[in-house]
Amino acid sequence: MKQYATSEQIYAEWVKWRDSAERPEDRTIPEKLGLMVREIAERMANSSKYGGYPRALLDDMAGDAVLKVFRNLKNMKEEKRDSFFSYVTLCVQCSFWSTLARHYRHANLVREISLERLLEMDSRGMLDDRGRRMLSEIRREREKNGGKRK
Repeated sequence: MKQYATSEQIYAEWVKWRDSAERPEDRTIPEKLGLMVREIAERMANSSKYGGYPRALLDDMAGDAVLKVFRNLKNMKEEKRDSFFSYVTLCVQCSFWSTLARHYRHANLVREISLERLLEMDSRGMLDDRGRRMLSEIRREREKNGGKRK
């Protein structure tokens, strides 16, 4: 089984990146570093922790994580060279959480807009039996949860 990149390997590639230009925005990311970061992100996305999420979302999460790591390369400190793997992994994990938070914020907004539309249609007498059943189901669920949104 292929092993993860080590802190020493990541450090060696980071040094190449750091020495490639004076200003961070002018530096070129070494291909090997890119492959290591991508592998870490993909392996984390494929872990059992994220098993219930759709493949497309996991792919987006991994891609966002790689970009987040590259944006934060300039924040890595040479004296922390023994924990570069941990730093990359933490950046990937935080990026995953951020992507999931955005995803669920959007999903909840869509759900809320749909509920508002149902309520408006009900007030105008535009709902059929199926729509009224759906609306009463949503109301029961909200009452059961103490008025809190899911």
